Amino acid sequence: NDLLTVPQQKHRRCVVEGVPVIRRKGLRKGLNALQAPLYFLDFESFSSWRPTLPDQPPLEQVVSQYSLHESAALDIDDPDSLQHKSFLGTSRGDFRRELLDAMLTDLGDKGSIVVYSPYEKTQLSKMASLFPDRQDELEALIARLVDLEPLIRQNVQHPDFQGRTSLKVTLPVLVPSYVGRYKALNINNGALAAAAFQRIRGGELSEEEEATVRAELLEYCKLDTLAMVELLLALRRLADEN
Repeated sequence: NDLLTVPQQKHRRCVVEGVPVIRRKGLRKGLNALQAPLYFLDFESFSSWRPTLPDQPPLEQVVSQYSLHESAALDIDDPDSLQHKSFLGTSRGDFRRELLDAMLTDLGDKGSIVVYSPYEKTQLSKMASLFPDRQDELEALIARLVDLEPLIRQNVQHPDFQGRTSLKVTLPVLVPSYVGRYKALNINNGALAAAAFQRIRGGELSEEEEATVRAELLEYCKLDTLAMVELLLALRRLADEN
């Protein structure tokens, strides 16, 4: 045991005992910190050896789209009824300013912004450097971020997590119904989404093909934020169990 890290020790106990370990006090504390309205935000990005945007270094990750689910209240009865907004970059020109303006409008100036992993925070910080005239607004967004990944890592251990807490690991365990929803999509992971958008930017698709791919990209990103809604509801159920 002395050779194991603290997370590894927690996972070992979980596996040996064969049951999840839930720290409900810590889970409740994190969940109770959420403030309405609730936003669920997910980015997708792309990169290229031959950049198609001004001042874009080779292989630099650039946000190409976002999905956003919004709940005016903290209580969510039907995730599918939440308001949804999205943005997907264009096949030509520099869409980054348009994406930024739309996102700032869609996210408003109050309420918690739920994400999963530090990725969105990293990309928002890059946007602040790229657009210094919107730096204050972007820093205000960053201050509103609530990352579910560390909340799970610190308070939920499950044998099927296998010591990991990425969304692709925790979601099938806590919300099993979503496994089939992703499998039903033609674009169902970040790598495929990045490759698809790069094909759009590269002019490789006919007008009809591009319309199809754009619809598939929007549907995939939408499912990611809807999955976060379902994950939050699953965490609330865990926190409320006796």
